[in-house]
Amino acid sequence: MFPGPSDPFLFHLAVFALALLAGAFAAGRVLRSQRAPLAAMAGALASVAVVGGLLAAGLPDGQPVRVFAFVALLAASAGVAGTFLAIHRMSSVEDKRRG
Repeated sequence: MFPGPSDPFLFHLAVFALALLAGAFAAGRVLRSQRAPLAAMAGALASVAVVGGLLAAGLPDGQPVRVFAFVALLAASAGVAGTFLAIHRMSSVEDKRRG
């Protein structure tokens, strides 16, 4: 029905931008009591991205693939660490409120 995209890069960039907007919209409407489970799920998704980065880094395709895999691995690892720190801080704040 619709013709294919003329430039695949622009198509993928548009999909990425729409995903960012949808994610920001959804995360902005999360209630305070649901933030810790959302952060835990983000950490789980980041850990999947770490595995994907490790798999992509081992591909024999050449140097550009390894560079992008390494950057993805660094970003996903920062996401996992940041999620852990955020959940730890949320837990400590809740403990202070309770007792």
